[in-house]
Amino acid sequence: MVKRQFGYALWLAQLGGKAPAAKPLGGNKEFRGARVLEIVADFDSDTYRAVSTVEFEEAVYVVDAFQKKSKKGIATPQKDIDRMVERIKALRIERQEPDKKAAIAQLNARRALRQQAIDEKRKKQKEPK
Repeated sequence: MVKRQFGYALWLAQLGGKAPAAKPLGGNKEFRGARVLEIVADFDSDTYRAVSTVEFEEAVYVVDAFQKKSKKGIATPQKDIDRMVERIKALRIERQEPDKKAAIAQLNARRALRQQAIDEKRKKQKEPK
């Protein structure tokens, strides 16, 4: 159930939407502007969270996923926030490297081709026979 909720929310993010279970994550200046989203799912009296970033055009990156265990209310523990910030910073640095930029360009080109094929298939399906 939790995997399905997370999967649905990430799928919507890939399409440019936002699931009802996804909320902008606060707690750090790196998260401003709704670039980092927290997906919350409850199952069997436990709470699970997945944190993703939609900052980058080519993909939705899952930064962290965990079971909420804090005894201090709903706040995300600072050590978890710090870990997410470090991962986002690492993504930004990695994307600056020339070989990574080339790989990202290839991903974008492949995505455009896939989208074009999907659009053509939908167009054919809508054509009257």
